[in-house]
Amino acid sequence: MTMVAIGKFDDGAVLISDSRASYELPGKLVPNDSLQKILPIGKIRVFCYSGSVSIANKTLERFKMLNKQKKEYQYLDGIIKKLPGLLKSVFDASPSEEKSLGLSVIVGGKMLSGNLKFWALHHPNFIAKPIDSHCVIGSGSVVKTYLDKEINNIKALPNLKAKADNLMVGLSSELSKYGVDSVGGMFQIVLVSKAGIQSLNHGFIDLDPEASPNSVYMNMQNGQWVQHDLTKEQEVPVVTPSTFLTQQISEKRVHDYVPPDFSKKEPKWYLNYFLTSIRVRIEPDKLEFHHPIVSLVSYEFPIACSMIACIGFWGSAGKEKLTLILEKDGEKKILGEIPFEIQYFPEDIDIQIQLNLIVDKPGPVFLEARIRDKPLARRVLYFESVEENEPKPDEERKILIEKVGKQLQTNLIKQVDSLVESGKPQLVYFFLCQDYKNEDEIESFLNQFWVSYWRQYPLPLYCYIASAFRIATGKHDIRIDLVNAANHNATVITTTSMESKSSCLISPLHGRFIIQIPEPGYYFINTYVDGTLTASCVLIAETDEPKFSYNLAPEQIRQIQNGELIKLLKRS
Repeated sequence: MTMVAIGKFDDGAVLISDSRASYELPGKLVPNDSLQKILPIGKIRVFCYSGSVSIANKTLERFKMLNKQKKEYQYLDGIIKKLPGLLKSVFDASPSEEKSLGLSVIVGGKMLSGNLKFWALHHPNFIAKPIDSHCVIGSGSVVKTYLDKEINNIKALPNLKAKADNLMVGLSSELSKYGVDSVGGMFQIVLVSKAGIQSLNHGFIDLDPEASPNSVYMNMQNGQWVQHDLTKEQEVPVVTPSTFLTQQISEKRVHDYVPPDFSKKEPKWYLNYFLTSIRVRIEPDKLEFHHPIVSLVSYEFPIACSMIACIGFWGSAGKEKLTLILEKDGEKKILGEIPFEIQYFPEDIDIQIQLNLIVDKPGPVFLEARIRDKPLARRVLYFESVEENEPKPDEERKILIEKVGKQLQTNLIKQVDSLVESGKPQLVYFFLCQDYKNEDEIESFLNQFWVSYWRQYPLPLYCYIASAFRIATGKHDIRIDLVNAANHNATVITTTSMESKSSCLISPLHGRFIIQIPEPGYYFINTYVDGTLTASCVLIAETDEPKFSYNLAPEQIRQIQNGELIKLLKRS
């Protein structure tokens, strides 16, 4: 069966259908996601149907013949007068097994007056009923309640493309709630305005580096819809009813709208950095941490200290809250809860929390960030006491600073983070950028980017990867991969080994690399410690015709066409 939905608005109309036809064989239903259900009639009119493919095809063939012979079939004003009789005569003359499948039609477009009008016609009488707001036909009509509720909110959106995007997401979500097996395949989406008919390309990809890959895309190629299963590296064209009826019965399943299994798919978040500093400066071209704090020394305890906890991450869209916990001597205390909202996955979130700590004695304390009570990040701060008198001359002060530095390093090595030692490495930071500086107690990550625009692939991408970890005592294998998010095909960027003297010491790993990007698409840059995914960020590769992220200004498009590489910075 079918779902065809229409939303009619002041600036045009959006028509959406699925692509599934179902063969009813003894004891089973065979889905085939390759049937075109929204068909253009010229440049300014459309014909959509649900029910019997055979009757719909016969009607269209008769219509094409009459369109060549009779003038009244060349304009929508005349078509809507003649179509009910044409549909009824074809339907009544059809075999009973075809009539049992029924037939519903949506037809419309631009009238001679210049106005847009649409009608719905249903068997057996096919009386043309005007569509003033919205309508759904087919077995996917379970979405009608959603449309009844949301259509006024959709009407308020700024343009027809925004309305189509909203409808696409909403209808997909509603169909998935009910799991109607006779509805499937990628959506065919058509925008009808007074200027004409426009198809809308679309797709989705699962941007979870730990989940099985799932990526499909639908676009119009030379006047024909084509569904691309990027995970399986397959293409399934969508064909007209006349072509479909000549094909052998076979199963072609591209996409199912099924209820989500929340036991298998839970929200996830991936850390970019967790640092503590006196000040932080966040701009599109730089991320600066002023006077980063790993340890503090004092002549006496308890000590009062102030700092900023800086946490950056990406992950599932929605409204959540981050909880920051202080752990000292096995006891935990909540320092604060910070609400946040990720609107556009996978864009980053940057959170700064002012900390005013009272530490009663020397030793390590641990800061832990959690979302939904799931650990996101863990950081250690070490407090050391100085037993000597405070020096006055500068020379004495310099000697003491050197002595305390050695003392700190010696004592830090003795500290243990039991969580890290149990085999759970902790990320300190992971950045894909153009450069890194550490000067005058300011640690800077320059020009972090996440989208690259290039004319012709492969792209040799020059970049700086800055990372740091806390890992268990001993030697560890590190690997950084470029992973195609569509199918999880991976290529190694680099491998190395790293030796840690303590699970409380930070082990940095920095370097300049040339990453070979084979083709446009979504990618993960994944870092593994002893085979365990420890860090991940998203990299998007585009051409001068972007389809995965943001469009560019005409001047930037010309630059790319002339052979320049353009990078879109994070937070820009």
